[in-house]
Amino acid sequence: MMAGDEARTPMPSPSDTPEVYRTLVRDAIYPGLVGPGPKGGFTIRVVRTLLPGSPPRAARDELVRWAVEHGLTVRDHVVTEEAVASAAEGRAWETLDTVLRLDPFERAPVGTYVLNGAYTTSSVLRARGMRAFGFSPFNVNFHDASKIHHPNERISVPHYLEGVERMRRFVVEYALAP
Repeated sequence: MMAGDEARTPMPSPSDTPEVYRTLVRDAIYPGLVGPGPKGGFTIRVVRTLLPGSPPRAARDELVRWAVEHGLTVRDHVVTEEAVASAAEGRAWETLDTVLRLDPFERAPVGTYVLNGAYTTSSVLRARGMRAFGFSPFNVNFHDASKIHHPNERISVPHYLEGVERMRRFVVEYALAP
């Protein structure tokens, strides 16, 4: 069964996501390491990821206002256009949809959710016109999800093993698809 078949479940909207998980879908700021500044003081690289509907210019202006209030300056390294989702179509998307709908562990819906509470992004690729989307094969509970890419990150062994198998099925399905 491929995407487009009559048996396909409609793609859920973000409002269908349980409230506890919607709290993880947000604009976020990630501070890097603090180091010595070129003329004394210090420097820190900060990454700010924004969801669709959050204009980069407004977010930058907000950051600059905060920096000025604290006697700091801002220097841009990479600024992208407003975030947009990749089209939910194509061979990779159809393969992912098939693998997750037929998942023996948990029939998972495929949707255009953005987990922005952890810094893994394809925004730089999308800004250069490349289609990209993310996929995590692992089921995690709310408490584990809140620790993704943070100290003491963890996942249960059964969820880890299921995720490895889920990723294996995706790779095999994608490699063998006509």
